[in-house]
Amino acid sequence: IFENKRIKSERKVKKEYDTILFGYNRIGFSILNALKSLKRKYLVVDFNPDIISNLKKFDIPALYGDVYDLNFLEELNLEELNLIISTVPDVETNKLLIETVRAVNRKVVVILRAHTIEDALKLYEDGANYVLTPHFLGGEYVAKMINHSKSGDKDYKDERNKHLRMLREILSKGANHPEVEKN
Repeated sequence: IFENKRIKSERKVKKEYDTILFGYNRIGFSILNALKSLKRKYLVVDFNPDIISNLKKFDIPALYGDVYDLNFLEELNLEELNLIISTVPDVETNKLLIETVRAVNRKVVVILRAHTIEDALKLYEDGANYVLTPHFLGGEYVAKMINHSKSGDKDYKDERNKHLRMLREILSKGANHPEVEKN
């Protein structure tokens, strides 16, 4: 009982946001920068308490929570949202999120993440406005970089330097890529 009250009190956050970003680590970093530059009223939700702690150090509105927890989702301002972005890779979690959100808000734009093509297609069928597929988007980005390279080495140096700055900033904010199991 006491643990539940403590968790709920930690979750209390002003409901002055029209956008929620579920999952900050890795993909969420660039998305958060876009939300900031657009001056969106946003909230970041993450399941990693270290990520939440680091975000709060930078005065970023952040809340610890599990997207798969219906009680937690019901505490959020889902009815008033204009945009939801989930970088959570689990398809079942994203299916639950879209079902829960669409039940109370039909107009919200929902952007979800999928690991496989099959999962992406399922999420589109479930009503996602857009589904991130990071592996394919990464390949698409490199293809565009190749197509737009005019001066050869200089273009790649510029892109490299921009990427290095971004990677260092991501690390400074406490995000990192998890270790990948090798088969």
